[in-house]
Amino acid sequence: MAVTIIGVVIIIIGVVCIFMKKSSQKKYAALSLTDTYTAAKLIELQKTISEQMGSGSFRQLAEVKGTIECTDPLSAELSKEKCLYYKSEVEIEYEENYYHEDQQTKRRELKSRRTSETITSVERGVNFYVKDSTGRILVDPTGSEIDLIKSVDRFEPANNVNYSNGFLNWGNFSFSAGSNYSNYSREGRKILGYKFSEYIFPLRQNIFVIGEVSDSMGELRIAKPSDDEGVFIVSNKSEEQIAKEAKSSAQTFDIISKACFVIGAIMTVAGFFVKL
Repeated sequence: MAVTIIGVVIIIIGVVCIFMKKSSQKKYAALSLTDTYTAAKLIELQKTISEQMGSGSFRQLAEVKGTIECTDPLSAELSKEKCLYYKSEVEIEYEENYYHEDQQTKRRELKSRRTSETITSVERGVNFYVKDSTGRILVDPTGSEIDLIKSVDRFEPANNVNYSNGFLNWGNFSFSAGSNYSNYSREGRKILGYKFSEYIFPLRQNIFVIGEVSDSMGELRIAKPSDDEGVFIVSNKSEEQIAKEAKSSAQTFDIISKACFVIGAIMTVAGFFVKL
């Protein structure tokens, strides 16, 4: 029975890999088929469509390349670095006691285990411009596949972090711990410490964006495509690098999925005969 269950789990992993492969293939296809535009060309196209169909009618899938222009960037929660987007998380790590029943003796044994949970997460982004030699285009990064880099990865022992009035305080930082924080310090649990993590999109010079350009909100901007099948990427990497990674991922997931189906099928059938 156990062999059959493992086989089924491996087949499920194979199915997940198929979806991951299709996602990578969709990204690669979008990068290959979508044209690159200058800011001036997009503005010209929008003007032409507006004259023919009215303001707010322009929609165009496009790639744009240039440098970042942002007059009011964000200051990341933990690192305080200037950025266009950040995600900060705090995880609590604790040790807790629990009873485990031995299947043979049916006796309950007291054991301990170490685990962690995310207790707070903050994610923010700000609109910015992609500027090239011909002009600039506004970008709303909401809902994009955005390239974030790790700016903070730090563990602090429990005695270095204070809890007061629903907030965790560490150095100059203060984070809401939520209303269920007291559950972590109940009897049988020992708080070991906190892991602080942060990911940001820094204000680097070069940027690549692929998405839907529209004037539906007034000012021409690139945002998440209205079609669910559309691709929306904001990255410091080049188009060529992103395409190479997408192609490689699709090939890798294809190999893994096929291997999972073969191994899973063999184990499932073997489990059936072992049962017999």
